[in-house]
Amino acid sequence: MEHGVDTHLSLYGRINKLCPLPVFQTTQAMEDNVFDVRTMTWGTTHGKGCYQQSPRTDSVAPKCLLCGTDKDLHAHHLIQRKHGGTNITENKAYLCKGCHEDVHAGLVHLPVKGIRQNRALGTMNAIAGALRQYEGMLRVPASDMAEKRRELGVDKEHGNDAVCAVAAMFECSYVDFSQEIYVAKKKFRRHNRARIHSVRERSYVIDGKIVAQNRNKRCDQATDVLSDLQPTSSEFSRKLVVRPGVKLYNPDRPTVPTIGGDVWVHDGTGKAFVATGVQNKGVYLYSPGLKAITGKPYISPEHCRRISRNDGMAVVSMHQ
Repeated sequence: MEHGVDTHLSLYGRINKLCPLPVFQTTQAMEDNVFDVRTMTWGTTHGKGCYQQSPRTDSVAPKCLLCGTDKDLHAHHLIQRKHGGTNITENKAYLCKGCHEDVHAGLVHLPVKGIRQNRALGTMNAIAGALRQYEGMLRVPASDMAEKRRELGVDKEHGNDAVCAVAAMFECSYVDFSQEIYVAKKKFRRHNRARIHSVRERSYVIDGKIVAQNRNKRCDQATDVLSDLQPTSSEFSRKLVVRPGVKLYNPDRPTVPTIGGDVWVHDGTGKAFVATGVQNKGVYLYSPGLKAITGKPYISPEHCRRISRNDGMAVVSMHQ
């Protein structure tokens, strides 16, 4: 949550840089909203006292959803985790090994659907709660913004919502969109994990033999950790040698021409694009935005010039 709050405050600072007015003549404000995570996950509730109750599945002996066997069962995620699915009960179905393989092979269609757990909304609620505590941060209720949007006859869109929130805050009856400039910004990692080749784990060695790795066990670690060796004798402790963990970076890291988030300008057209990485062993710059400029998503750095390095957030498009 703290990282999310810092990101929002950083965005306010960047918007101030784009604004032609001095900072002391501007006002920081936020659209104040609370997401109803329970309703958005489980649907509308009915009846007194039902709001706090989630419709969890009854505890019954698991059986294969397709063939009914209770042997060799696997928990299948109805919405895959890579697509935002979680381990909540309603997003899992039990399948035997054979049926599970048939489902993943596309041979069988499951008659049930999963539920997506809106964890991100809970995080947004926490971030908004923290921002409310900042002195000088004005709050515009989401209901006021929506009412002003309907009053002005403006389409629902993130940028328009921001304008309507300001219009509601100052009780504007008209907004001139003729001078509007739409700026799209994207956040980029400043320390990209893709540049790390491998990680040599922290090791504990006695007489040249590794007896444990790491202080605490990582989620998929099968070997012993330091806590598994406790308590130990004084002689054992004297012989114990610690080898610190080391991040091993890709061999071409020092010579790579760019990292994601660097802004470049194409020499031939003068148009800017944001690099998202490198291609062909780091020889070419890669960016989806290049395709609209050159017809290809990659280009040699010899035909471009870098105008700014990744500072965490980059302007990916700007238009009126």
